[in-house]
Amino acid sequence: LPCTEPPEPRQETMTVSVGDTKRKRGSRGKSLLPLASRRDHSSKVEQAEQILQIATDMFGGEAPTSSGALTGADIGLYSTRAKVFELIAEERANHVSENHHHQAVLLGIWSSDLGSTVNTAIQTKTVTESLLSVAVMCGLDKYTEAVECYISQLTKSRDFVTAASYLLILGKTSEAIALLVEEECYREALAIAKMRLSPDDEAIKNIYGKWAHKQDRDMQFDSAVKCYLASGDAARAIMVSLRRKDVAALQTTVRVAEITKQDEMLPAIRAALAEAKAEVVEDNGGCLAEEEKVNVDPKILSEQKQIGPDIIVHNLGS
Repeated sequence: LPCTEPPEPRQETMTVSVGDTKRKRGSRGKSLLPLASRRDHSSKVEQAEQILQIATDMFGGEAPTSSGALTGADIGLYSTRAKVFELIAEERANHVSENHHHQAVLLGIWSSDLGSTVNTAIQTKTVTESLLSVAVMCGLDKYTEAVECYISQLTKSRDFVTAASYLLILGKTSEAIALLVEEECYREALAIAKMRLSPDDEAIKNIYGKWAHKQDRDMQFDSAVKCYLASGDAARAIMVSLRRKDVAALQTTVRVAEITKQDEMLPAIRAALAEAKAEVVEDNGGCLAEEEKVNVDPKILSEQKQIGPDIIVHNLGS
């Protein structure tokens, strides 16, 4: 039933997605500069060295003596522009080493180093959707290369539907359909083919045929029949339908044969239907459900011995 009053707002913390990461609503998320944050909480001795180095960088003077060379991560945010770039380079390398590729991409955007960021992701097979959103700024060729790398990654991880979607972005409709068919994603392949190809394209019929064969093999006869009918192969649809021996299925088969003008198959189908009804009567002690009653020519039962559905199946298959 529809709600008559709006529900009370929930007080629990919600989780929202941001790029390739998840964080709680109201929280600031993890810092993109964990090394710098860590150095800001180092020991008092190290803090003193950092302060002296910052004073020297900003006001000049003799460099202080320290226990080790200070890096951009130590003082980058408080020192010169060059030190900030050094800090970002260290943070990016750290994110890549920990497989935080989304964060590395963001830092590449900050430093206007998109070309290097995209190239590194392509070389290491770590392209992400967030990177693709900015890769186009590096030119169409580089964007295409990045998308193709991402498609390869998706295929390797068996995310074939998303991979096919990116193939469509590149205008590779045939390749997208072929990928889905190869991996037996027939519904998805058929949806794309019927939207993107002309109605009489042979690829559509091929998809129906392969899908029907799989359904038939898996004994999903109704689905196989639908595929054959959709592809225009009424005779094969009836052949598969005849593998169902129950009354309801055979009644449907009779109607399909009548609708599709498969008149030469009707005698055998009706004979099979009459035989199925006779078996039901025998099993039920002489009673037949109302919906299963049908007027059948008495001669048909005798014809079943001479013209049976098995003969038709054999002939159609040859």
